[in-house]
Amino acid sequence: MNYNSMGEPGKVISKQSEMLYQDDQADAEGDRLNLNKVISPSKAVAIAIHDRNGGYASELKLDKDNGTTYWEVQVHQGKQQVDIKIDAYEGHILETEHDD
Repeated sequence: MNYNSMGEPGKVISKQSEMLYQDDQADAEGDRLNLNKVISPSKAVAIAIHDRNGGYASELKLDKDNGTTYWEVQVHQGKQQVDIKIDAYEGHILETEHDD
């Protein structure tokens, strides 16, 4: 069922679809996340916390950039925050960024 901006049932008054050009379609397929063989969220958090020798994770997201799928884990240790990117398939750390 469809709802209007007031949260009340409504009806669809028009639909539109568009075909992607071949180049755009290839880009869209390249941007898809392949979830096969991705390490689990709990394993990504464990890797990040182990790398920092403790702390706690406050944020976790799965993303893809330049063909690399990675987990980004935000780890806190006291007042320090560290963002750690972990290869989502291999489990090795790609990048560590300290926020001051």
